[in-house]
Amino acid sequence: MENYTLPTGKVLVLRSCEPDMTSHGGFKWPESGPVTCPDWKDNTECGNGLHGWLWAQGNFDLKFKSPQAKWLALEVDEKDIRELSGKVKFPACTVLVTGTFRLAYDFVMKYFWLKHAAELRLQVVQDPTAKYSDEEGVSVVTTEFKASASAAGDGGHASAAGKYGHASAAGYGGHASAAGDGGHASAAGDGGHASAAGYGGHASAAGYGGHASAAGYGGHAVVLGLNGRACCGENGALILTYWDGTRNRHVVGYAGENGIESGKWYKLSDKKELELIADAI
Repeated sequence: MENYTLPTGKVLVLRSCEPDMTSHGGFKWPESGPVTCPDWKDNTECGNGLHGWLWAQGNFDLKFKSPQAKWLALEVDEKDIRELSGKVKFPACTVLVTGTFRLAYDFVMKYFWLKHAAELRLQVVQDPTAKYSDEEGVSVVTTEFKASASAAGDGGHASAAGKYGHASAAGYGGHASAAGDGGHASAAGDGGHASAAGYGGHASAAGYGGHASAAGYGGHAVVLGLNGRACCGENGALILTYWDGTRNRHVVGYAGENGIESGKWYKLSDKKELELIADAI
């Protein structure tokens, strides 16, 4: 969809449908244009609304499993969003894009990071100590105390080196690194890597096969996608995720307890227990 601009007060939502564009209850989605829920109820309970993942973030195990499933990018009034468990619901929307997962997902994430970059630029206006740069798809804001960096494209790399810095990489195979104390690193795409090296830093990898490392004291490493690996720092914790056939479940390990060592990489065994990885990542 060329020349699209995200209107003020709007957000984007990703969802899937059966190949014939139907969803639960037989509701038929159009391939483009406005959609209204016929039985909307303004509450935070599943049902009685249109559903999806706000900014393509949530429990993707709720998707339609057909290889030919259609994926939609929806424009929604932000004030209409109601948060549920792993998804959101809303009374109405406009279908902007219909096609493959990659097509719809990339569209949503493109505007998520454009929105984020605009927020970073606003920070520069509000903080006289802030400096903004945008090179090769990476937006960076540096202030007296912290740096924030985001990379939206596939294979993108974002690094924030200052104290309390934040780094995020949204594309497939992206890498995010936050080196300062209290930094946070997030890699949202499949196969992404997130690393937070400073004291109290946190690292999160949301995609399938992601790797998360929080090497500093008290760091937490979290992999919300399946088939992940994690490494935490001294007095830190790590969380890995598996699918039990009905829902995602998380296994938590604490450095110094039950044989979990800081600075070592772990995966889940066939028994869904934390297992030390002998070879380097």
